[in-house]
Amino acid sequence: MASTARVRCYGQGFVNEGYETHVLLPISLEPHGSKQINKLSKGTDENGVHYQYMSGSSLRGNNIIMRQINDLWGYFHTLLYIILHIRKNDQIIVYEGGVIWHWCCITAIHLKGAKATMELNELPFGTGKETSKKIRNRKLMLRHIFPRYDQFLTISESLKKLVLQNAPKAKVIKVPILISPKPQPETTSPTDKTYLFHSGTLSQQKDGILGVIEAFGKVCQQIEAPVYYYFTGNLKASPCRNAIENLISQYHIEDRIKFLGYLEDFEVQRYQQHCALTVIYKYPTQQNKYCFSTKLGEYLMTSRPVIITEVGEATHYLQNGQTAYIIPPDDTDLLAETIVDVLTHPTEAQKIGNAGKELAEKVFNTNYQARRIIQFFKDGIAS
Repeated sequence: MASTARVRCYGQGFVNEGYETHVLLPISLEPHGSKQINKLSKGTDENGVHYQYMSGSSLRGNNIIMRQINDLWGYFHTLLYIILHIRKNDQIIVYEGGVIWHWCCITAIHLKGAKATMELNELPFGTGKETSKKIRNRKLMLRHIFPRYDQFLTISESLKKLVLQNAPKAKVIKVPILISPKPQPETTSPTDKTYLFHSGTLSQQKDGILGVIEAFGKVCQQIEAPVYYYFTGNLKASPCRNAIENLISQYHIEDRIKFLGYLEDFEVQRYQQHCALTVIYKYPTQQNKYCFSTKLGEYLMTSRPVIITEVGEATHYLQNGQTAYIIPPDDTDLLAETIVDVLTHPTEAQKIGNAGKELAEKVFNTNYQARRIIQFFKDGIAS
């Protein structure tokens, strides 16, 4: 998932710069009833980052009462770890969580004389449908939690402005999407077909999935050569399942679209490296205004051409026709036209893909951003 990838990149960058790094996971994250992937409750990952599931296991228990008890123990154990092991000059980054959890973490960190840093990659309580509860919690977060933090790492300019408005005394640095500096292993193509690839969510609000499929249906009507679209994820679990199935039926593209389920990282890389292009079709929703698609960095690193909409943080870095194809949102005719243009002009598209990779390697590089963050922690000034 995107959050996991970002945390791993932070850890990799800090370790590469010579700093011991620990990731504390308060609660188990693997769903109950599933096959346990990580059977170690603590250890060191391939990048040298120490990790620990503070509840004692990565897998959530089957009994609902025991799950609640384990979660409470995990939260308490995390705070206890901070109080017992954190030193004054340590840097503590809190990644996600509710109002009460942030308050507890800040209190424990300040009790030890250390600085509390919030990692902000989304508008607080800004995902999904807007409700009165979310609005209330967001107000509590902005009024009572933000001002207590010493430092912020924000993923976008919009979030940086939000911090400056609500925590004017805090130090803030913008950290964009992150990509590993490790070279990607060469892979063989998973198919001999020409295909587009999507490894985001099957969500309309976040990834504009209905617009993408509608545009692809129009592409299939305009282009003679067979082209396919592969999606990761489970269609049955999508909140847009019925609408997706209706569009597939409407454009008669049942044999052109395939849902691959949830793939291992290696398989995702295979599909990314050998696709004709990728599309990140964001609509101007509240969530997309503040966030920055983590998948964009992965796509750019494969040198494959990327089509994005002019929504959110990406346009602060990419240029239309040079490092990506940038189009207005909510225009499936234009999206279809752009896809056809990419497919029918592969040489030009490859030049744009190569330029996108060069940009990503320089600006989104984990090591480069880690050095910026470390200097920020030392000086309190963003470079």
